[in-house]
Amino acid sequence: MPPAPEEVVREIPIEDIVLCDELQPREKMNNETVIEYIEAIEQGVNLPPATLFNNGGQEFWMTDGFHRFQSWKKSGRKTIPAIVKTGSKRDALLWSVGANAAHGLRRTNADKRRAAMTLLKDKEWTKWSDGQIAKQCAVNKAIGNVCAIDGAISKAVKSVVADAVGPLVAQVNDLTTQITGKKAAEAAVSNTTLKGTPYEAEIVERLQPWARCVGAEIEHVGGDNKPGDITIKLTDLADPTSKLLLVLEVRDRQDQKGGQVVAQELLAKMVSRGAGAAVYLSRYREGLAKSLGEWAEGVCDRGPWVACTEEHLTTAIRFLFVQWRVAQKRTLTPTLDASAAVDQIRRIRAALGRIKNIKTNATAVRESAGKIDSEADLLRDEVRNSLCDLEDSMGIRQSAAVQVTTQ
Repeated sequence: MPPAPEEVVREIPIEDIVLCDELQPREKMNNETVIEYIEAIEQGVNLPPATLFNNGGQEFWMTDGFHRFQSWKKSGRKTIPAIVKTGSKRDALLWSVGANAAHGLRRTNADKRRAAMTLLKDKEWTKWSDGQIAKQCAVNKAIGNVCAIDGAISKAVKSVVADAVGPLVAQVNDLTTQITGKKAAEAAVSNTTLKGTPYEAEIVERLQPWARCVGAEIEHVGGDNKPGDITIKLTDLADPTSKLLLVLEVRDRQDQKGGQVVAQELLAKMVSRGAGAAVYLSRYREGLAKSLGEWAEGVCDRGPWVACTEEHLTTAIRFLFVQWRVAQKRTLTPTLDASAAVDQIRRIRAALGRIKNIKTNATAVRESAGKIDSEADLLRDEVRNSLCDLEDSMGIRQSAAVQVTTQ
């Protein structure tokens, strides 16, 4: 008997696959797993196919295989092997809560809680029994934690969600009132998904080597509920009393934002933090509108800003600092001939503009993608070299030798 159509492995173009946060069954991605998969691919290992959902249209929703997708993509593949199931995005969401239960990277307790809470927060699925939810999520222990004390917490969650009385913080407060004792209340809070901001913490960790090299101060401020996730304070070594405060807005979502929205958001964040420059960082290329690409610049009332993806992060910070340093020198010394520095900045802008155009064309001209990417890499080196030359000429501590690992 031939396999069912849904079980046939097909090659699906990467550009047709949609990565949606709500369909991601894991609390966060594991970079080490992606690296391990890439090494396996290089050794000739065929990874298991991903699972996608499609309802007859052009888009294929990823439900299982997010780590494999990243490893295939980073390995240069244009298509990936996948089993395509027929169904809507909602069907995909229901299926995804049980993904990875029996294969792949072992699920963490946070992954299991995420699966259970996906159903508990849904107006239809929250009416299911605890047993049905546990079976669909393929989790017993996690559902037990969420629905402890004979299901009282589960009922409280379902009631709160069904009535739509407030955000998740309000739900946690309602839950904690159901539990007696300080330790039990703390345990309830620790089981929520509001406890941390993993991607912001990742970025802070990656920037620390660079910060130590250049004497920058990095602070993760996202927990104070004010605009702006990370602040970076850079000191002018020629004048230690002169400092630039840069605010970094970190975004871990794929819904696109255009230049006007980015500029408005960054202005609010710069005003809130008293910053003179800003970077809008998107983890995914899809998080920036096509008009922005993977690098875009702008100026608002508070100062210059850059919107970019991870690979350009340290370049963006150094570029903004150099611009500020040149402006400071010209202000303090009106007769200063800064033409050489201005020319270097023009070179950097031109190279970044060419990288942006090259990356855009790479998608359309697949057969030339290897050559185009190589040229883009050379241009990145030119940007870094120009920045190093400029930093040397401006008396800024060398930082180009420190690289921040990006996914």
